[in-house]
Amino acid sequence: MGPLDRPPRPQTLYRVLASSRYDNFRSMVTRSRELAPGVGAYRPKDFSNALKEIETARRPSLLSTACRGHALMNAFDH
Repeated sequence: MGPLDRPPRPQTLYRVLASSRYDNFRSMVTRSRELAPGVGAYRPKDFSNALKEIETARRPSLLSTACRGHALMNAFDH
């Protein structure tokens, strides 16, 4: 089954992660954008801003990079 054969996703993954709340973590999502089929990237400024927030956070942080259907999540604690 290829990408054109499957039903559309009910929500984009970056929006699901951005709306998720966690009791013990501060969560940030940097959206990845498609540059070409199978190739994505995020804006360096978005990533840099998220890292600055992590450095000053008073609790553990989750940083996700996500597109419509895939994500990578990292946890940080000082």
